[in-house]
Parts: sequence; structure tokens; C-alpha cells
Amino acid sequence: MGAHHEFCKRFEGLLPAFLSIIFITDGAEWIKQWMDRSYPKAVQILDFYHAFQHLAQSVYGLILPADWLLTQKKLLLESKLDTLIENVKALKYLSEEKQEKLINYYEHNRYRMDYAAYRQAGYCIVSGAIETAHKTLIQERMKRSGQIWSPKGAQELLKLRVAFKSNHFQKVTDTICKAA
Repeated sequence: MGAHHEFCKRFEGLLPAFLSIIFITDGAEWIKQWMDRSYPKAVQILDFYHAFQHLAQSVYGLILPADWLLTQKKLLLESKLDTLIENVKALKYLSEEKQEKLINYYEHNRYRMDYAAYRQAGYCIVSGAIETAHKTLIQERMKRSGQIWSPKGAQELLKLRVAFKSNHFQKVTDTICKAA
């Protein structure tokens, strides 16, 4: 609901400055810049499946050994990015353009891809649970056919939806009954 700079402004007011913060992101540049500026001490994690998806899409259609992608996935999980990059460079039929783009992506995001250390620390390295919650909590209700929402109406419905999905709807009904 609104542009990303509006989201950033509202979000920043919700987090106390003393918290240790861990962000899991899809790699969008605006998110990276915002985190660097507003939360310079936060741990930034590039969603593991986004990182792996870049590799899988880049080599799609190439004839590779059956376990090549699984081996690269394991290297990512073990934080052996240099070895993975060398393996990408060794691919004979990957165009120079795709190779360069993929390597630049990994080099640019290297500091957010220490998956072995993140897992060792007990951090989540994937954003799928959040994306699924967003889909089932918000999109499933808000994007039904013919739905049109004012910002205020959408916000109020989302509050009710969160209460319902988190098993706190009884508090809503109790509040309504007390007011009646």
C-alpha cells in the first residue's frame, strides 16, 4: 500500500534501535540501500532460493552432469562461493554475458550469502514462510474478484484478518460485545 519509500518510513518507526535485526530479502537493490542506510548493523541475508534460482535459470537448457546443480546448491549452503564461481567459469556453453551477469550477481551479494554461518547461528536463510503468510493472510482475502479497497478499509480488514489467522479473534468479539 504505497511506494517503497513510504513503507520504509513507516517500518522504521516500528523497530526499536536497540534490537539485533536480521533481514532476509529477495535481493532488490532498493531494499539493500535502505537497510545499509537505516540499519547498518543489521544482518542481511539474501534468500537462499533466490540466490540458487539465479544459477538454475542461467544454466537452464545446458547439458550438464546430472548432479551439477545439486553440487552447486551444496556449495552455496556451505558458503563456498569461490568454488561455485570457478565452476560457473568452467562451463563451456554458458554465454559470456550470462556468465558475467551471474558472477557479478554473486560478487555483489557475497556479504549476504554466508549461509553456513547463518545456519550455524540458527538464522533462517529463506523467505518462503513469510511469502506464504503474505499470500494466505493478505492476498487471498484482498485480491478476490471485484474487490476494491480504500486504504483505510484495507488496513481495517487486514487487522481483522491478522487477528483471525493468529487465533486472537475472540479479543475482537470481546471488544465489540463490551462496546455494545
